[in-house]
Amino acid sequence: MKTLSYSLLGLSILFLSSCDWGVSCTEEFRTVGIDLTGGTPDDFYTLRSSTGDTIRLMDDAFPGDFYPVIDDSWQEELQGSEEEFVFEAVVDGTVVVSETFVIEADLCHINKVSGPDSASLE
Repeated sequence: MKTLSYSLLGLSILFLSSCDWGVSCTEEFRTVGIDLTGGTPDDFYTLRSSTGDTIRLMDDAFPGDFYPVIDDSWQEELQGSEEEFVFEAVVDGTVVVSETFVIEADLCHINKVSGPDSASLE
């Protein structure tokens, strides 16, 4: 019986030591984005610099001229690191906005390290 108790105690300590005390994530879903002025792009997307992959996030849920660059769906993949992404907006087949963002992620959310808040399509 003592062996079982010590084993359970050991497992409990191991489990508890692997927890991140003091971390309390909010229920919000974060999106890093950019306000575009001077019209509406025909297309927009984000390029992941490290791989060249194209990321397309929908802008239906955002008001006005706000366009998403990257969102919390990338938190797990970016956790503990920072990475460069390039937002591009296209008008008449030409890239008219190309802005670089550096994004990091903690245990809960993505965060913008650098990048503009707005850009003009003109």
